[in-house]
Order: sequence, then C-alpha cells, then structure tokens
Amino acid sequence: GNRNQSVANGNIVANSSTLDVTNAASSGAVDAALDTTGTRTADGNAVLSSEQVLTASVTASATTDVFNQDATRSGGNEVIDTSVSISRNATTAQATGNSAGTISGNLTGNRLVMGDADTANMDRTATLLNEQSVTAPLVSATVNQDVAIALTNTSTVPLQTSSLSLDGNSTTALARSNVMTNTLIVDGANITAGAGTDASFNFDNTEGLVETLAAAFVLGSEQDNAAEVVATTTQSRVEVDLSNASGDVISGSTLSLTNNVSSATALANNVVNSVSVGENSANVDGTAALANSQGNTGAITATGGSAVAVTFDATGGLDPNGVVTSSITLSGNASASNAVGNQAQNSLTAAGTNVVSGDIGNASIDSDTTDGLTADAGNLLLSRQTNSAAINSINNVNSVSIGGSAVEGTDTELLDGAVASGSTLSITGNTTEARASANIVLNSSISLGGASTTTADATGLIGNFQSNDASGAGTAEASTNTAISLNGVAGVEAVNSGSAMVENNSTLALARGNVVENVLTAEGTNVSSGVGAASLSASVSPADGVLNASFGVFNEQVQAAAINAT
Repeated sequence: GNRNQSVANGNIVANSSTLDVTNAASSGAVDAALDTTGTRTADGNAVLSSEQVLTASVTASATTDVFNQDATRSGGNEVIDTSVSISRNATTAQATGNSAGTISGNLTGNRLVMGDADTANMDRTATLLNEQSVTAPLVSATVNQDVAIALTNTSTVPLQTSSLSLDGNSTTALARSNVMTNTLIVDGANITAGAGTDASFNFDNTEGLVETLAAAFVLGSEQDNAAEVVATTTQSRVEVDLSNASGDVISGSTLSLTNNVSSATALANNVVNSVSVGENSANVDGTAALANSQGNTGAITATGGSAVAVTFDATGGLDPNGVVTSSITLSGNASASNAVGNQAQNSLTAAGTNVVSGDIGNASIDSDTTDGLTADAGNLLLSRQTNSAAINSINNVNSVSIGGSAVEGTDTELLDGAVASGSTLSITGNTTEARASANIVLNSSISLGGASTTTADATGLIGNFQSNDASGAGTAEASTNTAISLNGVAGVEAVNSGSAMVENNSTLALARGNVVENVLTAEGTNVSSGVGAASLSASVSPADGVLNASFGVFNEQVQAAAINAT
C-alpha cells in the first residue's frame, strides 16, 4: 500500500457561479452570445468565462523500488510457514497543462447554475465560455516501478509451506495538455429567456475558431494544443526470482501475482461539456446551444510496458524439484498504452412538461462553403475536432511468464526429479492493449422532452465535424510474451502429476482516425416542431452539405493519414 506520486500542473481552475432565487426576472428579450472575432466577448445576464494559457513545459517523473535486500545473504534465505505480501503499491507520474480543479472535493471545472427546483420563474440568459491553449514545447510523464522478491540460496529451500503475494501493484504515467469539465444548468418551474428565435452558430474554418454562438443559454469550449505530449512507462516489474544450488526451490507454497496494472496515457485535449435546461420545469421557453472546438498540432506518444514473472532454478542435491506440491498463479495483470489527439463528451438536455424553443422553422446546417459553417436550431449541439500530428501508442515490451529449470541430481538410481511436481502453474486473463486515436467524441447527445412531457415544440440539431489530415498518422503496436517455460535435462521431467495452464489472455492493438457517437432523442405526448419535410444535399466532398429538418444529425469525418495497428 505504498504510494509514490509526482504531480505537475500548469494551470488549475475551479469556477462556480450559482443563482439561487425564487424569481429571476430580466428586462428585454436578447439572447446570450459569444463572439471570438477580434476582441472576444461573452454576453448574457449571467456570464462565466475562463481562459488558461500554457507556454512553458510541464513534466513529472516518479520512480519506486519495493523489494527484499537480502538476496545474497550468506547462509541462505528462508521463508518458512510465513505469509509475505508486497501488494497495492502505486507509482504515479502525472503532468497536466491546463485542467479543471475541485471545490469541496468535487470536480468543478467551470460550473454555471441558474435556478433550482425551488425557483418559480427563471427569465435570465446565461453564457459559459472555456478557452484553453498550450503552446509549450513538452508535456511529459515518466514512471518506473520495481516490485520484486529475490532469494538466492546455496543449501536450503528458500520457500517452504508459505505464501508470497505480489498483487494489485500499479504504475501510471499520465500526460495531458488540456482537460476541462464545463457544466451549465438552468432550472425552475417556469423558464422564459432569450429572443425566441433559433440558437445560431457561425464557424470560421480558416481561423479554426467559433466566431459567433447565440441562444438563451450558451456553452462554448475551445481547446488547442501545440505541445508534444509524452507518457512513458520505463519499467513496471512484478517479479519473484528464487534459486537453490543444492535442492528444491519451492515446496508446499502458494505464489500469487495478480491484478497488477501498468498504464501510459498521453492526451492532447479532453473535455466534458453538458447543458441541462428544465429538469424540474413545467414550462420551458428558451433556446440552448453547445459548441465544442478542439485542435491538436503536437505529436502524441504513449509508451507502455510491463513484466510479471516467477522464475526458479534448482541445481544439485538428490534429484531436485524446482517447484513441488505448490501453486503459482499469474492472472488479471494488465498493461495498456493510450494516445489520443482530441477527446470530448457533449450532452444537451431540454426537459419539462411543455418545452418550446426557437422559431417555427426547421433546424438547419450549412457547410456548403470552403471557409465557414452555419447552423441554427431550437436546441443546437456542434462539435469540431482537427488533428494534424502523429498519434503513437507503443506497448511492445511485455511479458507474463513462469520459468523454471532443474538439473539431474546425484541420486542416479531414482531419477525422480522434476521442474514442477504435483503443482499447478497458471497464467490466465492477462491483457495487453495499445490504443491510438486522432479524434474521439465518446457521446454527442441531445435529449428533448421525456416520458412526462405533454408538448414538445422544439427543433434539435447535432453537427459533428472531425478531420485527421495527412500528417496525423496513427500507430498502435502491442505484443506480449506469454509463456510457461520448464527446462530440464535427461532424467528430469518437465511436469510430474501437475498442470500448466495458459488461457484467456489477450493482446489488442487498436488504431483509429475519427470516432463519434451521435444520439438525438425527442419524446412527448405531442411533438410538433419545424415546417415541411427534412432535406439533405451533399456533394462528393465531405465538406459540402446542407441539412434541413425538425430533428437532424449531420456528420462529417475526413481521414487523410495512414492508420496502422500491429
């Protein structure tokens, strides 16, 4: 249960603003708005704005050794009728450029709350803006941990009628540039806010920025990374190494090396955005908009590796056994490396007995230009991710093994020695993974109304745009040497009256360019929104399309780089 942590952070923020009133009146019918052209502005009756900029490198490293220090003590080393555990030791190196902090132990990031279940009337608009930028050369985390028992004997059996447990040890190397959680909550029995027209969005592709975003309730988030992000596991070893120069090595004992974990994660941009309107409302009349923009131009590399092993060496004596009437288990150990350019989770919810938002027209989105994007809807969710740097996840230096040897002893008449006799050797359920992803949206979801909604008169639109250009090659490599290796000589059996199992172990290499899940749900007794039929026009070019609908999902993914998994 020893812990060694090295944590380096550039900027940490926890912003929380709450309007807790019975009636929140507002004069005028003007939408909240964001404008990032020229001097950036955020307008609304309530505004929460946060900016983080990192220009210098952030690095963290941690090294731990947990082991016995009597490996070569004269006279031999014996563990007899004893339980020895070197377990639950954790070494963590974590480097983060810009990140969300906590208030009172709760992850807050940027949190803007307008009203609650006891609010009668909420008529005020709200804007939440998050901006994060990393131009530093490097964000890196390096971890090294060695957990081991070594007993080298010349005349005695080192492990007798005892148990050795090396379980639940972990190494974590975590390097991230931008990490944030943004939350906008609007609640009250009656919500009436904004201009009553559709939420609107305008994006400048040439600048890579959200230009304007307007609605009664607005959440905008921008993350940009230019740093090289590196997470490295230089060593994650969990090992037992026993030997006896004059006879048996392991007798009547149990060895367990289980659930040890090694992970290396390198991530450029990561955000969780959520907008919730009218959780406890009877009537909702207000538009909502969520826009997420992420861009990465820095190389992202995660390098993992681990070694979990039991080795024993029996020499000399009267036909020695390496391991006799004992059990050795190596199970549930995991080694993982994960490299990601951009990762997001976006959700927008509009609830209430009666939900009205936006004008009577359809929702629409237009990407039919080379340098811009426009969209409007009563409830609007847009996410844009671009990656133009290599994403590498390498996890090749891994081994899970039981290795033993025994030589013919001096009793040439019996010749009954064995590397393993009357014992169970098991390597099961161990995993190795290497994942490399340029752009991931874990979930972009809009939920309008619900089982208790009588009237839902609100349009909804999800737009997802992901681009991994020619310089964004993705590489994932994973391998593991998984083996039970028993080496004897003439007159010495490998296994005598026992079992050796290698089963349910897995190795995965997964490389991906663009991944998204888009879900739009509208529910109510009476759903009436938009005018006319849905329509879509699109050319061969994925950057050229127009969609009109009451409820629409518009997805564009462009993959131009090599993606390789080995």
